Amino acid sequence: MSLTLVFRSTTHHTVGPLTSFRLDGEALRKSNGELIASHERNQWRVNDVHYPRLECEGSVSIWFERASTPAASRRFGPHSDLIIYDGVAYIGKRVFASLNEEARIWYSHEIGHHWKVMVVESAIRASS
Repeated sequence: MSLTLVFRSTTHHTVGPLTSFRLDGEALRKSNGELIASHERNQWRVNDVHYPRLECEGSVSIWFERASTPAASRRFGPHSDLIIYDGVAYIGKRVFASLNEEARIWYSHEIGHHWKVMVVESAIRASS
């Protein structure tokens, strides 16, 4: 199973299929490190077009990583309703994580800690 990213505004932009992606501070990257979008002033910039909303289509498994150590958090999911709007990641209507743009780190509301990277992977791939 793969993931599709849909950036929404008055128009939309689609990226995918992907098996995973990384939210490295304000940078949204493919698993190989290629930049997909950057988060600026509560919007995603893709090819100089701004989108306030990002929807991830597909079932996901999510975890967090620190820059200074290879240790990762526990995995969350599977979830099929990940949306990132205004620097806040939602699972359904529940706040899951939020971006501190100044510090370029993610705060996990589930764990109660800051992390450098939020990793999102296809839940089908994660379970195989």
